[in-house]
Amino acid sequence: MLTQQQVDEIVRLYCREQFPVVEVARQLGIGRNQCYGCLRRLNLVRNYKDAKLLAVRVGRDGGTRYDIEDEQVRRMYAEERMSIREVAYVLDCSGGSVAYRVRRLGISRSRGQAIANFTRKRREKTGGKFIDGNGYVWVWCPEDERAHNGYMREHWLVWERANGRRLPKGWLVHHLNGNKQDNVPGNLVAMSKKKHRLVIPLMQRRIRFLETVNKNLLILQEIQEVGSEQ
Repeated sequence: MLTQQQVDEIVRLYCREQFPVVEVARQLGIGRNQCYGCLRRLNLVRNYKDAKLLAVRVGRDGGTRYDIEDEQVRRMYAEERMSIREVAYVLDCSGGSVAYRVRRLGISRSRGQAIANFTRKRREKTGGKFIDGNGYVWVWCPEDERAHNGYMREHWLVWERANGRRLPKGWLVHHLNGNKQDNVPGNLVAMSKKKHRLVIPLMQRRIRFLETVNKNLLILQEIQEVGSEQ
């Protein structure tokens, strides 16, 4: 929550000194969104035309941050291989400002270079292993031609090593206990996609049956405990 003194200072810097929101937030040590929200509540936010005129007048080069040096962006993006988001975080600016500078300096990465850079950073961060959105474990294995961006499904590799042969084309490796991260050989079974579509409903029905049996056993146990107490 901003104090009245902070609100007065925001108004002074933004309206009288003609500072941009980013510079106001930096000088007061508050968040940009917090500063912008205060200005919106006071109905003081500049329209697009006024903001562009101010940007040209103070030398912000068509709307980009005027206190960011090209050499900073070049060093972090081209030499240190940082992403646009990482550069923006370090320089405390928007990703759009960094992207504009990158394009103007002619150091934009191709799609392939961007994917390679992302893969390298993820490998360094995760130690060559990560879990995807479906819960499967992927490991770094760039020598396999089936690899996706250098990564392979761990349960495929475990099954192939345990069985001494390659997984047939069009086959899947199923986790018997339903835990997609439990990649021990005894929990993995390979089957065709057609068989997999037939097996899954059967296993789901079996699980529901066992859950019902377990629930009935618990009820019976409670009844027996009540009877023994009486």
